[in-house]
Amino acid sequence: MDENQKQSLLRAIAISSGISLTPGHAQQYQELSASFSALESFKSHPSSIAACISLISSEVHLYDNQNAGGLNCNGINRYVDVTVSTKLYGLSVLQAFLKKGYASLNESDRLSLRNSVLTAAR
Repeated sequence: MDENQKQSLLRAIAISSGISLTPGHAQQYQELSASFSALESFKSHPSSIAACISLISSEVHLYDNQNAGGLNCNGINRYVDVTVSTKLYGLSVLQAFLKKGYASLNESDRLSLRNSVLTAAR
């Protein structure tokens, strides 16, 4: 996942979590709907599990709000911390995969996944 894709995902997570990215403006229904759609489509992306493990292992997730009309006066409100929401989202995608796709993995892939999750959680 490149940086633009990551920022798009973090934006969708922020909006779906109810974080206001533009001060004084209520979230538009279309923006919320688009965010939920983006998060749902991410779940079916072939590299979503690897991306989720990467998201879980990162210490901090900051959405760069500068290009979304956020304040940029001395850096105030430029970056929105979406760490908790991002980790919870990553864990929920991983949990859904474990319920549906884990059984289809061979033993070495299962071991690799378990080790990756344990490493990411540290």
